[in-house]
Amino acid sequence: MPDKFYLEGLHSISLRDRLFREVVCNLLIHREFTNAFPAKLIIQKDQVYTENWSLPHDWGRIDPVNFAPFPKNPVIAHFFKEIGRADELGSGVRNVFRYSPE
Repeated sequence: MPDKFYLEGLHSISLRDRLFREVVCNLLIHREFTNAFPAKLIIQKDQVYTENWSLPHDWGRIDPVNFAPFPKNPVIAHFFKEIGRADELGSGVRNVFRYSPE
């Protein structure tokens, strides 16, 4: 994945770093720990995707405009927030949509 130039305010940021941070954190925070299937981040030549055993709270595509976050693992989410790897509830999904290519 190329790391294109992106200006946020007065600072240049790495979109690749931001996207991978959000995806990996969400993969772990929303993991369904009752199943032994491992959470996976799969990187291929032309795509990146995740595989994660997780029972969805709602079915269908995620719409960032009408998105209602659901705290599946609040203790883990709090830990990620304390170490500076997560912001507020639902921010990961909003950031992925914000920083992803159209």
